[in-house]
Amino acid sequence: MDPLRLKGDSTLPIAMLLLSAFFALVLLAVGWAGGKLESAWFLTLPLLAFLWLQWRRRYCLVLFQDHLEVHTWLRTESIPYAGAVVEFRLRNPVSARQNAHQPVLCLRRHGKLLVSVPRGILRGEDVRQMTEFFRELDIRKKFV
Repeated sequence: MDPLRLKGDSTLPIAMLLLSAFFALVLLAVGWAGGKLESAWFLTLPLLAFLWLQWRRRYCLVLFQDHLEVHTWLRTESIPYAGAVVEFRLRNPVSARQNAHQPVLCLRRHGKLLVSVPRGILRGEDVRQMTEFFRELDIRKKFV
């Protein structure tokens, strides 16, 4: 079976980049027309949104038959499945009272957390593909 490559979802960062760039341009035009360019700090918001978008685009989760690799902006981490338990949280909570902050996937070995995939970082289709990939593997699974 070929490795499964899952990329980070960039919909929300793109929306935030466009929204912050629009408001920064409007505030820049108003400040320029009024002669008050001292408050140019608002131009940092599109820069921060751009950096968030780049971080999200560089996030990649590659699933192999015997291990997984987590590629981020700064490093690549390879984690073997041997002796590990895969925990899935497939229900999509709608409020914080229902543990909306919980990750969608955790890989644990002897109770120690090896890797955690946050809920909002992958697209919905990628989460379904990841679930099917792990269902076909001969590894211990736990559905929470």
